[in-house]
Amino acid sequence: MSDDAPGPAHRGPDIGNYVRDGLWTHLPPEGIVSAGGVMIRPDGTIGTKWPWWREGRAQGRLTISGQRRRARPPLQAGTPDGYGDSGFQVSTLTFPDEGCWEVTGQAGEARLTFVVLVRRGIDR
Repeated sequence: MSDDAPGPAHRGPDIGNYVRDGLWTHLPPEGIVSAGGVMIRPDGTIGTKWPWWREGRAQGRLTISGQRRRARPPLQAGTPDGYGDSGFQVSTLTFPDEGCWEVTGQAGEARLTFVVLVRRGIDR
């Protein structure tokens, strides 16, 4: 497996949780980010808050990257200070446009990659 390919991950004990090596997130139903969970900014980008949890091998500052599966530019991510090296960490993800997005979170030795479909409206 290359360093860029995500390894096997599994859903956590609660439906919608996704975990690998102690790094957890909660995926939206059917993997679709839309409507009430997003904010359309004046420049047209699509923003949302995104939860993460760090434990075990996932100690340290969380970094997030992502890209649209077929185009650029990459998403913008923010992780505010003050959450320590483990436990819950809120973040903001800003998607430049709708589409299928691959998102990777990293903390300590843990790396978690998932794919979501981003939509401005509620149509599925």
